[in-house]
Amino acid sequence: MSKTISKKMGALNAWLELYKASTLINKKTITELSSVKITLPQFFVLDALVKNGEMNVGQLCETMYVSGGNLTLVLDNLQKMNYVERTINKQDRRSLNVKLTKEGKKAYDKASPVQEKAISTIFSVLTVDELKKLTSTLAKLSDAVSK
Repeated sequence: MSKTISKKMGALNAWLELYKASTLINKKTITELSSVKITLPQFFVLDALVKNGEMNVGQLCETMYVSGGNLTLVLDNLQKMNYVERTINKQDRRSLNVKLTKEGKKAYDKASPVQEKAISTIFSVLTVDELKKLTSTLAKLSDAVSK
């Protein structure tokens, strides 16, 4: 019985630490990205489009682990900033495609080093071995949860 309680407490403590670390990392990254006038969700959209090219909204939602409702406002704002362009999907007129504009690529190129520096600074307290272990442990957890 005590092993079960111990494992439950360990899991709860791990979840709380993961939540706290994630929240603090996001806060720091948000602060840093504000210096280039971009939000973290906007950066994630630009990053996905740089890495994957034109995508439909559903694919973006899957890539970012968000709902369409959450993404709509982010895309509206990025479109107002002329960073993305939305067009009707020719294969499925109910679907919208999202494409990075030249201005969006420039914004990404400006924001990316800021985000990379923030993340590098935050994770600099960990050794290379600790980073590898953390990465593999989180990947294992993500795989388990996604099944």
